[in-house]
Amino acid sequence: MSAADAGFWLAQAGAQLLAGALAWFLGGAAHRRLRISHAAFGYWLALWLLALAPSLAASIWHLSGAAAPAWPLPSGLPLPRLDAFADDAAPAQAAEAFAAQPVVDLASATLALYLAGVAWSLARWLRDSLALRRSLRTAHAAGDRIRGARSRRESQALRARGVRVLLSRDAATAFALGWPRRSVVVPAALASNLDDAQLALVLRHEAAHLRRLDPERTALMRLVQAALWFNPFLRALAARVQLAAELRCDAAAIGADPAQRRPCAQAYLNTLRLAVGRAAPAGASAFTRRRDPGQHQLRMQHMLHGDDRPRLRPRARLALIALALGGSSALAVAQAAAGGDPPRIAARAPAAVAAHGADIAAASAKASAAPPGKANDDARAAPDAGPQAPSESIALAVPLTNTRITSRYGVTGGIRVRPHRGLDFAARRGTRVYAPAAALVVAATDRYPEGERYGKVVVLDHGDGWQTLYAHLQDFDVHEGQRIAAGAPIGRSGASGQATGPHLHMEVLHDGQRVDPEPLLR
Repeated sequence: MSAADAGFWLAQAGAQLLAGALAWFLGGAAHRRLRISHAAFGYWLALWLLALAPSLAASIWHLSGAAAPAWPLPSGLPLPRLDAFADDAAPAQAAEAFAAQPVVDLASATLALYLAGVAWSLARWLRDSLALRRSLRTAHAAGDRIRGARSRRESQALRARGVRVLLSRDAATAFALGWPRRSVVVPAALASNLDDAQLALVLRHEAAHLRRLDPERTALMRLVQAALWFNPFLRALAARVQLAAELRCDAAAIGADPAQRRPCAQAYLNTLRLAVGRAAPAGASAFTRRRDPGQHQLRMQHMLHGDDRPRLRPRARLALIALALGGSSALAVAQAAAGGDPPRIAARAPAAVAAHGADIAAASAKASAAPPGKANDDARAAPDAGPQAPSESIALAVPLTNTRITSRYGVTGGIRVRPHRGLDFAARRGTRVYAPAAALVVAATDRYPEGERYGKVVVLDHGDGWQTLYAHLQDFDVHEGQRIAAGAPIGRSGASGQATGPHLHMEVLHDGQRVDPEPLLR
């Protein structure tokens, strides 16, 4: 993994943590301020989805292959120079400090750490799934073992909908299972300790989980959290989503009959006593799980006294929806502006081209009578000749849709120790680059001879001794020896090589001598 790859994915991780923190703290503050019900399942699920906004945006752009949107900026806006250290601006000693190998090693170590975290999260999920399977292997159909009239009616109603009702010797708590077959599993010990009304409430609670597809939703959320294991805010939000799901299923079990409140609370206490010291099957919707005492107390309060927090008024709901949409839009804009498209693995040029510039010259000779070795001259450390005045000119189109130039040919001063060798165009990462004229591709490589600081490079030969070079690309769409027409896409701008920000660096050579590209652009 290259430094550009590492920078992109670290930006995604930072955006993910920032979004999770904002959703957790701002969402929690709004929940307390507006006294939103703890059973507001949609509210906490929306916050969990908002925390995923950066990762969802990056995944959609990556899978679609679309370039990151480039929003126009006011030309008069004073922006920091991102290309100040680009190209050959720094002396050789400073260039050595930007050697790529330590960055690649650090990037590889970061990738290994991330994959190890994913593997650990999936291993824990597999362990829980195996424990669930063990509980199912000891389970058998409830049948006539459920003797109470209310419990039998609930069991028959479940079977009529194609749901199995099972009694298990190993289960620590009752839970609903959505796959491979929809089932409600009740510990045999719990069924024998509950009276008819209490057992009927337990079955009604799990039936509510199945109606709301909670087992499937829980599994999907856990899979996402395995991929984003490094975000503690996402886990905290998921816990609130699950608590809200349990509270609404408690309310569904009790219904509109206040007489069911105390039996439901008693069934919950009996389940807690049975589950002490035993792990509940993770990944399934359970009547109870081992949580902090505050959540147990909250559930008991809801069972005995109902929800003391009123529902949100329509105006408050609209305000929260508008705030959530505005926040997610801002996150998407920031994500596109900062991250752009994920770096893609570009095809490597042949080793012979990477090894020596003579091979590039040989490919160029097929298209024109230009002297060999022109494409290599840019990477050498010899002092540049001044602007040339070639007898024959060439008309070149601007290679980008954006024509804002950030650094011109021959510029010196600041930290530059020699004149700038080309033009720098403002371009966000992933902006499409086009051929300025018909040409033969003589180089398309990330191993440009004697010029690692240029990153990914494309060199075009336009005939009559004219060549153009494009550096710091994110990737390229052409290959060596390919003939292309004017306006054909050749790649996308980026920040590969030694550059402190995304932009496009363009150079023009005539008979091996660099010339100012700006007068040639039409």
